Amino acid sequence: VEEVAETVEETAETAEQTLPTLSLLEELAPMDNTPAPQPRPAMGAMVSALLSNMEEQRLADRRAIAQEPSADAEPSPVPADGKFSTKERRKHYHNEAQLVVPEGYLEIRAGACAGLDKLESVILPNTIVKIGSGAFSDSAALKEIYIPLSVKEIASDAFEGCESLTKVTMPFALEWLANELFENEVDITWLEPEKEDNGIAEDGKFTRKIRKEIYDGGSMLIIPEGYIEIRPGACAGLDDVTEVVLPQTLQKICGGAFSECSSLVSLDIPASVTELEEDAFEDCTSLRMVAIPSHLEAQAKACFPTADLMVLD
Repeated sequence: VEEVAETVEETAETAEQTLPTLSLLEELAPMDNTPAPQPRPAMGAMVSALLSNMEEQRLADRRAIAQEPSADAEPSPVPADGKFSTKERRKHYHNEAQLVVPEGYLEIRAGACAGLDKLESVILPNTIVKIGSGAFSDSAALKEIYIPLSVKEIASDAFEGCESLTKVTMPFALEWLANELFENEVDITWLEPEKEDNGIAEDGKFTRKIRKEIYDGGSMLIIPEGYIEIRPGACAGLDDVTEVVLPQTLQKICGGAFSECSSLVSLDIPASVTELEEDAFEDCTSLRMVAIPSHLEAQAKACFPTADLMVLD
């Protein structure tokens, strides 16, 4: 472009030198009736038009380059798979006392924050749903961690070797895991979802804490309509219960949900249930009669090996 511009400037200078000579020849030319030739565009105007076109093209090229993604552009703060790995941790943590994992991550990968000797406090975002095996293992200085309601799964060895951990905030729905997760005596603050106007937990999960609120003893336990899942251990060890009434909204009965309910005699599982974990009624030694929907027949045979099954269409 610079070479073309120099050529254009030289042409313009030559044109300016030539124009006076042309004007003089026109004055000296004899008058006759020959039609005058059509005037050609002035050389200066041609040069100006050429320079204008070149400038427009240069600006257009710049705009095109600006719209192309740069190889040096800032990457998205969260990878597409949402996994907080060792590599991701190095972007956000540089041996400070506190680690705050940014919003958007879905999973703390296995070993991602293991062996961090200076780490004392961890805050996880409300987008995390899983904490992997050994995620914080051997972080010996770790004293407290905030685990949000969004977390549904925690590997049993996620905090192995965290000998200083004494303060934890975590979902009450994972209460059944607490004894496996923490090696020392830990002060736990339980989180629960807000209840809707009908008094049902927002996530529809029936936990041990909720059961304690609605059941104060007696032979019958009635779980209100609206709940969709009975969490592990929610109704475990209720020696006085002989009958349980399950809601028609129920979809899942988790492992250990009714374990060691030694007086439970009969049970009617509604057709809405699609998941029945094998040990949900473990050690319910008095259970003799169970009515089940036909689509659960295979699961029920594993879950109730000694009970009589009444299969309902």
